[in-house]
Amino acid sequence: MTADSKKRVIYGESNYKNMVLSLDFSVIDPSGSIEDIRSRFNQHDNIKLQSVTRRYHKYFGKDVDIGRDTDVSINLESILILINDYNFPRL
Repeated sequence: MTADSKKRVIYGESNYKNMVLSLDFSVIDPSGSIEDIRSRFNQHDNIKLQSVTRRYHKYFGKDVDIGRDTDVSINLESILILINDYNFPRL
């Protein structure tokens, strides 16, 4: 490990060029009312957003609070704002 690579590790930098958010909408049950589907969509995708913030915790730390019952678009917007504000690798 070179001195420069040690500095990157110490200061929280990495070799990530992008962060990855994988979504599979086929697992969301489409039955029931629109509100039922919306609720399952939000819960499923918020779990995925929580996974991304845990996977890249060295960037997000405790700055992101993903509520499972919160509209996923609000949680995603919070993540994108942090990425933009702190010049994190793009999602």
